[in-house]
Amino acid sequence: MVAIISRVKPQGFLKIVARDVRTGRVVFREEKPNLVTIGTKGIIARLLTQLPGNPVEYDRIWAIHIGNSNAPAVTNQTSLQGAVITKKAINQPMTIDSPAETSGIVEAEVTFDTTDHVGESICEVGLYSRGSDGSNLNNSYAKMLARQVHGEVIKTSNITITYTWRFQITV
Repeated sequence: MVAIISRVKPQGFLKIVARDVRTGRVVFREEKPNLVTIGTKGIIARLLTQLPGNPVEYDRIWAIHIGNSNAPAVTNQTSLQGAVITKKAINQPMTIDSPAETSGIVEAEVTFDTTDHVGESICEVGLYSRGSDGSNLNNSYAKMLARQVHGEVIKTSNITITYTWRFQITV
């Protein structure tokens, strides 16, 4: 059993696209492997055990937070490393290969619109669980599932930024 557990690995891929809405031109694009944090391993364990008093719905993928730190992402981080600029609920996660669902790849995506946080320097992003109250993005029980840094994007009123996170559990 230990050998199997040691081979179970969450993996992901993050794509960041900033677009100038006036011209439709992509002004920034970066794709990189995801860094899964320790929060993900705990959530996987809770999903597998489904113990009473630990509602599975609290562990749902729920929001993307953006910040301003360029400190390298490491697995033991539990939150963004810089100031949290904003948090936004993601579009409902979906299995990419639905209805077959054979690869188990899930995608989460959020777009920060032209009016969101103009003038901010954005260079880090975190993927978070719902926590105990999904209606409140300031929920302290939400767990960071993944974190990554990217090249700096200065948010202007002409720029949208879309984060697309794809991930799966492999054995």
